[in-house]
Amino acid sequence: MIGVILVSSLLMCIEGEFSDVPEKYSQYVRHLEFVMEPVDFFLLLIFLMEIALKWADDFPGFWNEPWNLFDLVVTCASLFTPIFDVTFPDSHEDESLEYLVSTIKYIRIARILRTLNVVTRLKKIMIIWGAITRTFGPLAFITVLMLLFFYIFAIIGITMCDRFTKTHITNLYYVHRFENLGFACLTLFQIFTIDHWFPILTELMQVMDARVACVYILTWLLLGTFIFKNIFAGVMVNNFQNIREELVNETYEISNKSKLFRDFDVQIDALQQEILKTPDSKKDWETRVFHLLDLIKASQGELSPSLWPRDTLFHYYVILEALGNNISERDELLNILNEALLHHYN
Repeated sequence: MIGVILVSSLLMCIEGEFSDVPEKYSQYVRHLEFVMEPVDFFLLLIFLMEIALKWADDFPGFWNEPWNLFDLVVTCASLFTPIFDVTFPDSHEDESLEYLVSTIKYIRIARILRTLNVVTRLKKIMIIWGAITRTFGPLAFITVLMLLFFYIFAIIGITMCDRFTKTHITNLYYVHRFENLGFACLTLFQIFTIDHWFPILTELMQVMDARVACVYILTWLLLGTFIFKNIFAGVMVNNFQNIREELVNETYEISNKSKLFRDFDVQIDALQQEILKTPDSKKDWETRVFHLLDLIKASQGELSPSLWPRDTLFHYYVILEALGNNISERDELLNILNEALLHHYN
């Protein structure tokens, strides 16, 4: 499926590269489209088959997985193009359907989103995706705090740079960057990305007090570029570290459980060998059984619930029923023996 997804993405890349070619190459492009359309339709059938297999395997569980819903939406969006081509075969020549053709074209682009499904099929990429999604919660509060600082510095910039905005110097390129709140926030974001911050500072120093301009720009650089960016990086690194520790703990627990199960297998094998070798093994059997029960009781927190196979469980119930019948027959025989002994002595 990873290969199918990559081939589908490659086809879209080829379509985009040959969407606008000179007229002399149009014939080759038509031949290429004649080959690519059936391949694209075949890939779409594979994606539909995958969804059908997931439904057949676990239909209720399919709807509990967000990636499955995402794949279903993208696949359904990809169906619009072949359905539209079959319904309106001459749509490219009909001017009344021009708007509908453009809409279908944009819906067709949604196929490229299927490339994101590679995330669910590669474990290491899934770890990175998990770290990114975990940062959404902590980063939301950090983003709110950063937006507050954006607003504060934008208002300060509009007020402080009023002289710079109304200057009559004609060779200033950034003279309109602090006219209103929108332009001020855009300028602060540009400085936040360390883009053209020095030319902006140079133009401010030509009109305003150089010390005030330096303090304003450098303070925002220190606060936004260094502090907030490091906070974002720290949250990401912390989440990666947490995921790594969880994976290490999970691997350690699996290793311990495997070792515990191997110990039980060794105990059971040794018990079976001793039963076969010892003529009177009843006493040894009870000792070993109670020893195993003590081991199970001591490791209750480490063992997962045992699931018996259906045939073994049924056989166990049959043996219990036979044991109950034997006990009933034994009680009847003891009663008959008691009556016979009483009748004999009388």
